[in-house]
Amino acid sequence: YYTYSKKSFFFASEIKAFNITDKKINPDAIDNYLKIGFNPAPQTLFDSIFKVEPGEVITFNIKNGIKKKQLTSIADYYLKIKQNGHQKKKHDIQHNLENKLKKIVKEKLVSDVPIGVFLSGGLDSSLLAAIAQSISDKKIHTFSIGIEAPNINESHKSMLVAKKIGSIHHHFSFSPQDIARDWKKFIHSDNELICDPALFPTYMLAKKARKYCTVVLTGEGADEIFSGYDRYQKELLGARLRRYLPNKIIKNIITWVPNYRFFRVLSEFNSHYVPISYLSFWSSSREKKQNYINFIEKLWSQIKIPENISLLEKLQIFDLTHYVAEQLCKKTDITTMLASVEARSPYLDKRLLEFTAISATATHTDNKKFLLKHIAKKYLPEEIVNQKKQGFSLPIRSILENELHAEFLDTIHNPHELIQASLGKKVVLSKDLGNEKNENNSNPMYLQLIESL
Repeated sequence: YYTYSKKSFFFASEIKAFNITDKKINPDAIDNYLKIGFNPAPQTLFDSIFKVEPGEVITFNIKNGIKKKQLTSIADYYLKIKQNGHQKKKHDIQHNLENKLKKIVKEKLVSDVPIGVFLSGGLDSSLLAAIAQSISDKKIHTFSIGIEAPNINESHKSMLVAKKIGSIHHHFSFSPQDIARDWKKFIHSDNELICDPALFPTYMLAKKARKYCTVVLTGEGADEIFSGYDRYQKELLGARLRRYLPNKIIKNIITWVPNYRFFRVLSEFNSHYVPISYLSFWSSSREKKQNYINFIEKLWSQIKIPENISLLEKLQIFDLTHYVAEQLCKKTDITTMLASVEARSPYLDKRLLEFTAISATATHTDNKKFLLKHIAKKYLPEEIVNQKKQGFSLPIRSILENELHAEFLDTIHNPHELIQASLGKKVVLSKDLGNEKNENNSNPMYLQLIESL
């Protein structure tokens, strides 16, 4: 982060380090946050504080001020790798990937302090833990966490994996009361607004794992590198529909297709290409729709993604540039550092990005993460390999209606003066919050709202 004036320049790894008495909220930052759940660089919540973009070098001169230079980008790096690489056969790719993963995990396990693995029970973290245990000369520590709430806890999956690989497993739990107790402390540690229900569970997991290890491996990045998201398939479907069907027909489809919201959003764009799944709070307002379109298209154009790659590769580059850098990695860094734990993410090793760039033609299929699944079959139970992807869920609405109810209502009706000044009016949305049908939604409006306030 950095801030500057005509005669001074300050930079720090945390916004709290800046002793600025006249901080002003950036209204655009709140708007962007409520759109996609984070703020793309160089923007922050404050209009006088900025962040260095990935691959960027900033030079400050007392006479000439700020000078920015973009040395490289994910898009440029990806294209360079792709042009210089040589395609391999699918069998060779599978064999080489396993060896590469083993090498990367082995390097990440090098430490002069105790090291463990965050094990959610999903495919990505389970495969990491299995590989780590297979190359370790002693039993590794694995960690999982769940909330004390009905129909949410899936700890049996992590325990199944731990039993299979023979690790020393530690399962922890936390309650809604724990969230209410540590909420303010946790939010204070967050330099930026990041909407992710896994923030608090990850912090609690790191805090409890700290008793056993000070370095952990995490599974971040696998979905982006190996195209594991359902939304990637939806985007590809949307692109095909745009190509072959008139917009009028797409609008008619929404009356009988189960995933009607996807088609309703799709029908609004027609000639636009915008990653549909990024539109987290789609509005019926024509003005707001256009505002969404303009915002996402601006992000898309800023990356300068090359045209001579597949749509799936473009989506992966978009995610790596924005979502991974601005939300996923920051979430992990903030939560683990707050607990004095170092997190390492083997899937985000640049050698895996290079590998998938070269192997894109052979690895991009409708079977999500089929390469990882092929390798995982050697290490993990079938139940884990072929399970449906599920993120960490929290009963957010229930918590706001009970443990945090009084504080939440007070925050809604009496927002901070900086928020009021920047938005120009009071924020009163409490009457709408009970209408959310899925209280465990991974991107609920009220979670974003209360954090921003």
